[in-house]
Amino acid sequence: MVVLEANLPNSILLRAYENRTDLMRAVIIGPPKTPYYHALFFFDILFPSNYPTCPPKLFCQSQGLDLNHPSLQPDGKLFLSLLETGEHWDPNQANLLQVLVAIRRLALNFKPYFTESEKREYNRNAIIFTSEAIVRTLERPPRDFEDFVAGHFRQRAHAILMNYKEHMDESKGMTQLFIKLLRVLEGTGAYCKHHLNQEILEKVSMEERSTNYGIFSRVFTKAKNLADSLA
Repeated sequence: MVVLEANLPNSILLRAYENRTDLMRAVIIGPPKTPYYHALFFFDILFPSNYPTCPPKLFCQSQGLDLNHPSLQPDGKLFLSLLETGEHWDPNQANLLQVLVAIRRLALNFKPYFTESEKREYNRNAIIFTSEAIVRTLERPPRDFEDFVAGHFRQRAHAILMNYKEHMDESKGMTQLFIKLLRVLEGTGAYCKHHLNQEILEKVSMEERSTNYGIFSRVFTKAKNLADSLA
């Protein structure tokens, strides 16, 4: 714990539990120049009875989302060589601080070799998954982190929306997600309306009219079918 308190970077926060010394919860802020920038990644940490002979076990709270990342699985499994027993884990050298720093430096800074078009597609998908994770984190913040989550995203709302708009295309799905992201960020007290330009507003208006027309059409059809059956 002394090592953690003295060396833990600002991008990583930890919470310990008085009644469960074998458990901790960590939150790691996504590193800059990656699609995961500003996002929060929560990890539950279990220290086995034979720790530090064996490494701690970490579970990522992915909220069921596929983050499009080889190290973070939708079921919460984390793949990191340092956590493997054997030659990778040395109980005399390795510790929890190294694990958390490695997650941020290696796992959350994954840079696959792609062509330029493949890279754009990868980043686009990663932005979508990360934004969905931000929305879900704000809608259901992990226990004991509610105030931190709200404050974190309130301070970074402008940067998050700007980053999203850089990767935004003309698709209906990305527009809808942008609006959803904007609304949950505004829920933290951040001012975000200046990100709604005329083009986005027109798209939203068209989609809402289309949705309302679709609902009206289905109701009218059901009413007509019922009338025909009673005739």
